[in-house]
Amino acid sequence: MSGLAPRDVDDQLHALGGSAPVLVDMGTERAHAPARFALMQRAFGSARMSDTALDNFFCVRTARHVRDDSVPQLTLSVPTPGVRFEQHGNQVVSGARSIVSYWSTSPYSQRIVGPTRTRTVTVPVSDLGLPHRLLRAVVARDVGASPLGGLVFHHLISLTELPEVDVDAADSLGRPVVDLLRAMFALAAGDEEGARGPLNHTLGSRIMIHLRAHVHDPAISADAVAARFGISKRYL
Repeated sequence: MSGLAPRDVDDQLHALGGSAPVLVDMGTERAHAPARFALMQRAFGSARMSDTALDNFFCVRTARHVRDDSVPQLTLSVPTPGVRFEQHGNQVVSGARSIVSYWSTSPYSQRIVGPTRTRTVTVPVSDLGLPHRLLRAVVARDVGASPLGGLVFHHLISLTELPEVDVDAADSLGRPVVDLLRAMFALAAGDEEGARGPLNHTLGSRIMIHLRAHVHDPAISADAVAARFGISKRYL
């Protein structure tokens, strides 16, 4: 955006928001200040991942967008500190290990006034198979401190750092993402039994993603991986 006039920057961002998978209005938060918008997107089955570098930016999903978009979707965002989110009258300012959840079924806003990096995953609400009432209780909240928040935090970052994989491999990684989100929300609602199955089913995929993302790390070892996933070396 550095070579564009301020008015042209807002026009570009507005056009991008109108073509996004979840329709939004986008623009600059501060008139005449430099803006940045650098986006990488990848698909893992029905889960869409993005890794975005932003500065001087706002994103608003309006009631009009909600009416015109008929496929409910839920987004989890892993931002650097200082990003402001608002939905259902709740306001969240991201911290060091925040995971902020919001969905497309009601208006929301996101505002950024300094350099930030945000990783997000968006999945269809229907894929999660969870009651609407449970999901409403976790949107517009920072769920990073929930029992599985740390696990999900590291998993989403590992996915964005993976080298390129073919379509079949990418599709196979999508199901564990959805299962992990279901487990996190179920456990946050007190359903330990409902969370146990998805966690067990995704362990192998989560380990392989971690290994692929850290294959050149000289500190990688069986002991380190077992400790990272809370299992014994023999079980690994």
